[in-house]
Amino acid sequence: MRFGCFTLPRMRRSEFYAALSVIVIYGLLVIDQWLTN
Repeated sequence: MRFGCFTLPRMRRSEFYAALSVIVIYGLLVIDQWLTN
């Protein structure tokens, strides 16, 4: 149970960084298309 309690915040943190990176990459792609158009 202790291991599960320690892994849960790590999973949430990794999911947060994964979502943040996806948003940043998507934003860069939108800005790139906006500048090219």
